[in-house]
Amino acid sequence: LRQQAQLHLQEKWATTARLLEAERSSATSSRVGAALQERLKRKQAVEQGISKTLEDQLETTQMSIRRVNQALGDLQRAIGLRYGNQSVAEKRLELRERRPPQENVRDQLQEALEQERDAMWRARESLSELVREGRSAVEPLVAAREELLRSRHTLHLDRSNRPREVLDKVRELEADAAKFCRTAAEAVKRTEQEADQLSAKTTAALKRRIAETVHLRRALESEIRETRATIADTESHFERLQFRLRRLLEAPERALDLGGAGGGDAEERRPQTAKLAATAGNNFNSAVFSNIRNKIKAASYTGHAGRRLDALFTKFDRDGSGELDEHEFKRALRRTLRISPSAVSDAEIAILCETLDTDKTGCISIGEIVAFLEADEDEAAMREQRDAAKALVDQLRATRKQLDEDLRAKTAAWRIDEACLKVTPIKGLELDSLAGASVSTLRTRSEASTASTALC
Repeated sequence: LRQQAQLHLQEKWATTARLLEAERSSATSSRVGAALQERLKRKQAVEQGISKTLEDQLETTQMSIRRVNQALGDLQRAIGLRYGNQSVAEKRLELRERRPPQENVRDQLQEALEQERDAMWRARESLSELVREGRSAVEPLVAAREELLRSRHTLHLDRSNRPREVLDKVRELEADAAKFCRTAAEAVKRTEQEADQLSAKTTAALKRRIAETVHLRRALESEIRETRATIADTESHFERLQFRLRRLLEAPERALDLGGAGGGDAEERRPQTAKLAATAGNNFNSAVFSNIRNKIKAASYTGHAGRRLDALFTKFDRDGSGELDEHEFKRALRRTLRISPSAVSDAEIAILCETLDTDKTGCISIGEIVAFLEADEDEAAMREQRDAAKALVDQLRATRKQLDEDLRAKTAAWRIDEACLKVTPIKGLELDSLAGASVSTLRTRSEASTASTALC
């Protein structure tokens, strides 16, 4: 029994030991599995983090590419706008080259247009350089994106530093792209502000130039009107002097060639001088004619203002014919002017009437009487006045011609500046089709405008 009990205990102890060993083995196996599982979980988390980082980096790279492309688009649009500004300035300069020679001067507007043209050309060059830089910046980004797309399913399994190197490289490219975008935005804004300032300056100079030209045109038109009025007055004065000189040369004493107040030019006398000489013969001389003239004029100068000779003799024209016979002329001298026969004899009156009656009608016109009485002026002085009036008329006509040319030039320049004001980037490109109508059309319009102004 004791032996059986001992065997039973030994078997029980052996079973217990096996159970304990099994339990110890199972616990050890569980700990190893848990550690392995934890390790696998950590590895999976790292791989998922790398994969997520790659996905995020791919998205940011794609966004950077879009931003660079958008910046390139903004630069291209800015280049187009600056080309439009440059085209407007060039077309305005081209139009202004068609001004008349005397108006084709370098003024503030010309300088403003040249400054705008050169500035816009420089802006286009700088923007084009940025476009080239942007294209150089976007190409590595596109290549990095393609590399990320190709290796996004395998790169997270790489145990080397290659994922970190790829990500660092891509991030560096993105930083360069962001810097380029900022530079491009600043350049676009800067060139836009510069274009606006130069355009405003050019427009102000153009409007100021147009206003100045309009003011000068009005001043020229006023001066032309005054010059034409002066020419008309001077021509009238010249004609009066010419008439008075001709009347002086047709005085009876000159017609008889008896040595009056100067010989005069034979070509300026009328054909009836020979008749006068034949009529008077040697009965008169210039002293007798001068004496009669002086007596009559002295008797007519009564009062502070004197008398009008034509009105005085018209009172004795009973039939209103404008002529007096010898009897009426004598009555005017004796009764109204109270010239006694001792001062002027009846014979002298008769011979004077016969001398002035060139057409032998028995009457003398009042105009002839007045012309005879007023024909005692200084011939040399009158010729000098006539020549001076003629020279003044010629000078005024030359001045008017120059003023007309200046007005036509100002009108042409004004029309060209008005056309410059209407130039836009779109219309500027259409001006090339106007080559056939350029300056001739503008000058024709200006001449028509000048003619209408003169007519007014």
